[in-house]
Amino acid sequence: MIAVIVAMEKERKYITSELEGCVCEEYSGIKFFIGSYRGTDVVVAEAGIGKVAAAYTTAVTLMRYSPEAVINTGIAGGLGVLSQGDVAVVSEAWQHDFDLTAFGEAAGKYCGRSDAALTATLMKAVNGARTAVIATGDSFIADAGKARNIAETFGASLCDMECAAVAQACAAAGVPFAALKVVSDGAEDGAETGYEEFAEKACRINARAALEAVAATRGR
Repeated sequence: MIAVIVAMEKERKYITSELEGCVCEEYSGIKFFIGSYRGTDVVVAEAGIGKVAAAYTTAVTLMRYSPEAVINTGIAGGLGVLSQGDVAVVSEAWQHDFDLTAFGEAAGKYCGRSDAALTATLMKAVNGARTAVIATGDSFIADAGKARNIAETFGASLCDMECAAVAQACAAAGVPFAALKVVSDGAEDGAETGYEEFAEKACRINARAALEAVAATRGR
């Protein structure tokens, strides 16, 4: 079984609508959708927004369903390299708002690389996908200065609010992790407007890419 973790209902609905025999189970306050796609068993978890929700959902998913791998997917902000609608497979994840600089530590927290074999599978499955470093934090970035600082500090071309938390939980449990994101906005000044206008389309693009990725994991 492959676990797919998303943050929002609008990211989830376009994926679960394509699953065969899909049933919904609510457990520990989380909605899980269990079905299959092209012969691959899948559970989709709707986590909610933010790092705590993502980490909690990942932990519950791992304990309840024991998936062979986890894919975090959804929409994300671009940091100047990628454009709206671009599909990216995450190579590594950072928390950009983790801060121990008062003790002489570097800014942020490295949460690990995506599983190499699973990432290669996703890259082959999704036409036109690019690789990207992602920086995660508990804020929607809509400020050009903040976006530029995140990009420069972490070498990131994507930002979101969940991915690094999922990556860290999977790393702690020793479960293969990969992530697939679609750019919904540019994280620049006024990004919230572009997000609202493009989010639904980005979610549809994301669902198609995520489903292709799930199908490609069969027999890998």
